[in-house]
Amino acid sequence: MKAGILRSSLALGALLSGSLLLPVVGPARAAMNIVTAKTNAGPYALTLAIGPTEHMYTMAEVKSKHIKSGEVMVSGTMVMGGSGGMAGMGGPMPNHHLELHVLQRTTGKTVTKAMVSITVLSPAGKLVERVPIAVMYGIAQGPKDTHFGNNTILKNGKYEIAVQVNQVKASFMVTLGAAPMSM
Repeated sequence: MKAGILRSSLALGALLSGSLLLPVVGPARAAMNIVTAKTNAGPYALTLAIGPTEHMYTMAEVKSKHIKSGEVMVSGTMVMGGSGGMAGMGGPMPNHHLELHVLQRTTGKTVTKAMVSITVLSPAGKLVERVPIAVMYGIAQGPKDTHFGNNTILKNGKYEIAVQVNQVKASFMVTLGAAPMSM
């Protein structure tokens, strides 16, 4: 119990000092499901994945700090807090990582350069968020894992995820739900 109080006190102190940026780890991260959906659109095979937030680093950080997990940012801006941008302490922290993998259908080769947009809509078509696009890849997987997306704020519920890759459009219907918490 004392360790729990200490962790809570440390987190509260960090929050009040403006330096709280904690990863989702342990049981909370393990309990969060990763939602995936696939479709073919034009010349592309598209895979959408929505899971727990990811830490994002520059290649210089990965090399200098010998980081072994997370995402290497190739281009774009990481969402820090507040919906759709770097709102800092003024908005809620992202709770999901949304990524779109784009492959050439004929070759299976990863598409690393494309104009991509990702828009989150309610089932009724109301705009929830335009996801700021960052191009990144998993540190452990390397450039073959290149994908487009960002950390984002999504409540449990149903969404339409509308994507565009160059001139090709597609959409995915997904449901995000609360994972059962073990006590």
